[in-house]
Amino acid sequence: MYPFWTSVMAFCCLVVLLLVSRQRYKRSIELKQQQGLAYIKNLRLILALLQKHRGLTSTYIKGEVSLKTSIMSLQHEANRRIKDFVLVSRGIQENELWLGILDHWSRLTKSYVSNNVENNLTQHNAMIQNMLYLIDDMAVSHEVTRLKINRIGNIRLVWKELLTAIECLGQARAMGSAILAEGTCSSVSRIRLAYLQQKISATADNAWRGIPFTEAQKRQLDKVVHCIKNEIIGSSNTHKTTLGSKDYFNMCSEVMDNYYQHFDNLFEQL
Repeated sequence: MYPFWTSVMAFCCLVVLLLVSRQRYKRSIELKQQQGLAYIKNLRLILALLQKHRGLTSTYIKGEVSLKTSIMSLQHEANRRIKDFVLVSRGIQENELWLGILDHWSRLTKSYVSNNVENNLTQHNAMIQNMLYLIDDMAVSHEVTRLKINRIGNIRLVWKELLTAIECLGQARAMGSAILAEGTCSSVSRIRLAYLQQKISATADNAWRGIPFTEAQKRQLDKVVHCIKNEIIGSSNTHKTTLGSKDYFNMCSEVMDNYYQHFDNLFEQL
């Protein structure tokens, strides 16, 4: 009898150990995912500030020198958020992509004063693209991709397609504001802006197919696309636009803020 009961007890102990191990594994994954979500939420806030910096500095370069105070204030806010993020993000200081972004940001906070708008846009675009790569890396490495959001088949759409759509609009905001500040739109600028206009529509369509959006949100973006096409690209000697750079910047910003709020609301479901 003793060997039988010994085997039963051994089996029960093994089952208990497996259950405990499984619970610990499940808990470790949950903690890892929560850390990943916190990283993404903080990086998204910094991302929005870097995009705004691109737009303000590009407009400043083209003559809106009154923006200097706003740029300095924005830089202060971005640096504060970066500092706060580093304090609560264990191991981020060893991430080469993050360190590259910090180095790039540090240089861009000073170089815009003597830079040309083309290089300013190119450098900001590269830095921001690396931010998008970092967000995706954090999501994958922290297994956020395993989480589910109601009515969304692939959660990766939220930070891939939605953030890409916002970034395309951010690029158009920066370029369009600079063009309107200067008062002229060269043929090269028209081609670049037309490409961005098409890209905004394409990336937004990708986001809309996989993520729930209201019709009002879609119309809001369509209004900006229409404005880019008719008021900036379509502006000529016979059709001078009356749209100011500040009004255009604010119009784009309103849509970007709305879409970022949608991003935040989706993440609150996790």
